[in-house]
Amino acid sequence: MPFNYTMAKDGMEMHNEKLRKSRTETYQSRKNYQDFWELSPAGYLLLDVAGRVTAVNRACQKFFGKREDVLLKKRFSTLVAPEEQVPVHLLLERVMETGVVEKQEIRIMLPDDAIHICLFEAHSLKGKFGQEQVQVVLTDITNQKRTEDDLRKNEQEKTAILDSLVEHVVYHDGEMKILWANRAACASVHMKREDLLGRYCYEIWADRRSPCEDCPVIKAHDCRMPQQIEKMTADGRWWYIQGNQINDPDGHVMGTTEITLDITDRKGAEEALRTAKDELELRVEQRTAELVKVNEKLRQEIEDHKRTVKDLHEVKNLFSSTFNALQDSVFVIDRDFQVRMSNWKGFEYISEKDRQGHSFCYELIRQRKSPCNPCHVMEVFTTGEIRQIEDRNPIDGKVRDVRMIPMLDDKGKVVSVIEHFHEITDVKESEERIHKLSQQLIEAHENERQMISRELHDRVAQDLSTLKIISETFFDSQPGVSSEIKQKVAGFSSLLDRTILAVRDLTYDLRPPGLGDIGLVAGLLMYCEEFAENSLLKVDFQAHGLDPLTLAFDTEINIYRLVQEGLNNIRKHADASKAIVRLVGSFPNLILRIEDDGKGFDVEERARAADSEKRMGLRSMAERVNLLRGRMKIQSRLNKGTKIEIKLPYQENKDDETKDHLDR
Repeated sequence: MPFNYTMAKDGMEMHNEKLRKSRTETYQSRKNYQDFWELSPAGYLLLDVAGRVTAVNRACQKFFGKREDVLLKKRFSTLVAPEEQVPVHLLLERVMETGVVEKQEIRIMLPDDAIHICLFEAHSLKGKFGQEQVQVVLTDITNQKRTEDDLRKNEQEKTAILDSLVEHVVYHDGEMKILWANRAACASVHMKREDLLGRYCYEIWADRRSPCEDCPVIKAHDCRMPQQIEKMTADGRWWYIQGNQINDPDGHVMGTTEITLDITDRKGAEEALRTAKDELELRVEQRTAELVKVNEKLRQEIEDHKRTVKDLHEVKNLFSSTFNALQDSVFVIDRDFQVRMSNWKGFEYISEKDRQGHSFCYELIRQRKSPCNPCHVMEVFTTGEIRQIEDRNPIDGKVRDVRMIPMLDDKGKVVSVIEHFHEITDVKESEERIHKLSQQLIEAHENERQMISRELHDRVAQDLSTLKIISETFFDSQPGVSSEIKQKVAGFSSLLDRTILAVRDLTYDLRPPGLGDIGLVAGLLMYCEEFAENSLLKVDFQAHGLDPLTLAFDTEINIYRLVQEGLNNIRKHADASKAIVRLVGSFPNLILRIEDDGKGFDVEERARAADSEKRMGLRSMAERVNLLRGRMKIQSRLNKGTKIEIKLPYQENKDDETKDHLDR
């Protein structure tokens, strides 16, 4: 067949047209890929088999803050944080070997030493042997991770605050299943939080298989408004229960909260008020002659009742906010001493301006320019243990009981400290007034003892001595007196000797001889020796560590009286053969121990019977110890003897005014 040139030419043109179309499509495809590569917000890199950068897009250059020519031929592992270099190198080897896509979170070190967290994704791109490549995609998730950390910290702070409340706080889903409960709610049924999750509240607290008919939580869910009731349980206790519906920002129902508070005492007060009102009305009917007076009193009672009802209503409203409902002041303080949260109760001198933002706790509470020394909040951050102190604020002069509770993160690290302030100014002032009155009473007793001692020594003892001399010399000028009369007079003289000795012993007991001159240790040693001689009780007295100390005279006389009362108790009640007295100076305390080998007693039984018995020895000792702001501990068992340990704070003698007053 002859060659058809026209057909061949047409076929060639068709082939060339297809080829041009294919090239155009290929060019457009490559252009689209290049546009995606360059304009993508994610960072893209190509790595060779050695892990060196062979290509990098604009987003990646901007992320690293380096030009393309600087990044090319760099090992990718040198661009990540030092601790990530080995794991990233091993991951790239796995991708080369297996061809499986690998994903991992890594930390990138930027030129300004900032650390960014990225999602690292590696894909294997097949090629000739030795020319394989890996495509790396980097997505910056630093802000996302920080947001997640902030959300976790906020959740931990909310949990810690709710766990510090005495109210029971329970969070339910729409089917009344428990999603969360605070510590008080868990403790009320002796269960752990995780054991409550997924259970029904009526199953746990009411032992029912279906919801309670008057459940305020279900009513709050149905009507989408807070609901509350007061009800009495089978054990006779009254409870205030409030239900609230919780919605998300879009208004969709997330669940319901239940806040429960024991109001048994309040209901008792209401019942007592109703009883008083009924009695008042009865008296009005019975005493019509005093109608005006009784009506006025009734009106006052009604006003008081209205105020009480109003106060109770306000208390109910406080339950709507579990944090601001607290009467005491609560501060949440971070490691930088900044106040993250507070209800500002009891600190009226802190201005509204200072309460805004996150000021430092020492600036707000103490009005200082630097942290306190020592700082008890920092001790809680260091030890992780609860601290409790009494603090007198120099700004407003109020005394507060301060409880510092550590707030932990999920790793057990203290991230914040909750400071709970409870004002006890009135209590401390009352204690101080009682202490001063007790001290004045003890001083009055000592003054009275000194006066009686002087009267006995200066008058009675002198008169008895004079009478003894007169009786012994009465018949010296009368030789004719019979021996019988002289013998009777000698008997009178002997009786006077014993009386003078008894008066002297009583004088010594009332007024320690030379205590201010010879010192406490020598005075106690002399007393113990004389006591042992007169009572036939062996007394072992030793003192240590008192030589360098200068004690206040009130302290010396009270320690002397404590030893007196302790030994007298042993002589009267213990049936002991030996007593041990030890006085030790161990700064900042003085320690007094009194022991015996007597019959002993039941300490708890003796304490219960103390009010009905006339024995005042141990009670008197306890009052003296309290006067000196010390502590007394008694250990005793039947037939095992008794041990009394007294710890007194050391008080230096700064003047001799009290001593001189007693000596006069």
